[in-house]
Amino acid sequence: MRNGRSEHDRERRGAPVDTSPPSAVLTRQWLRGRSWEGLLNAWRISIEMLADGPSPRRHLALAMLRGAILDEMEARDPRAFALWLRAQQPSRDSGSCADI
Repeated sequence: MRNGRSEHDRERRGAPVDTSPPSAVLTRQWLRGRSWEGLLNAWRISIEMLADGPSPRRHLALAMLRGAILDEMEARDPRAFALWLRAQQPSRDSGSCADI
């Protein structure tokens, strides 16, 4: 309850209520506070963490984090996101893409 109002009160008034798990809400808030370069850095770090062969649970958490990073990048600047994403596509010669 904040300011004397509960989530139930907000629902009755038709105000949107975020029903995401607390960790997802905190992750989105944390990502919103990062610069574009900070988001790219978080993306790169997540690549390194995946390369370490995490447990299935950790792998899932990293996949969810990476999805949230992509969502934040796209919401913040759709054009820059599209250009960045296009630049990450594998070349025809290599057939791989290390950054995605």
